[in-house]
Amino acid sequence: MLQTPDSKPSAVRQRTVTNSLVTNLIVKCGLPVSIVDDINFRNFVADLDLNIFVPCRQTVTQTILPQQLAAETEKLQNVPNTAPDVSLTTDIWTDHRAHTFLAVTVHTFARGEPQSYLLDFKAFEGSHTIAELLMPWRAGPSRGGMGSFPGPHDIWGPAITQK
Repeated sequence: MLQTPDSKPSAVRQRTVTNSLVTNLIVKCGLPVSIVDDINFRNFVADLDLNIFVPCRQTVTQTILPQQLAAETEKLQNVPNTAPDVSLTTDIWTDHRAHTFLAVTVHTFARGEPQSYLLDFKAFEGSHTIAELLMPWRAGPSRGGMGSFPGPHDIWGPAITQK
């Protein structure tokens, strides 16, 4: 539907575009949150639709992202109710700038559909040799170690032990 400059987007359309902006551009494409404050980005959105309002960086970081995180966390907490079996995996890699990362993911089938969720993600200093990887565990959680990685009981509580 082509909108004229006088028409107003529906609240549903505004919410859809805002969620798409945050999810697709900021979260999935990894663009900085500050893109929403950039005048060139705002001009681009205005060229697409004069009536779409681009939220400011503070709204994205203090309202929209926390709401999306809460929704994803709730979905993750319901995984044991919809999938009797799960597989935990880890992956470690170095990006094109030589930054090292470690991720823990859970995979399952829910209602016959494959599902994957990121449980945690950490950046490391230095290379990903075994000596470097063991350093955070040696430090312990009180000194910034990997103790903050949630275990299944931290995420799902007693539901994970029920069969």
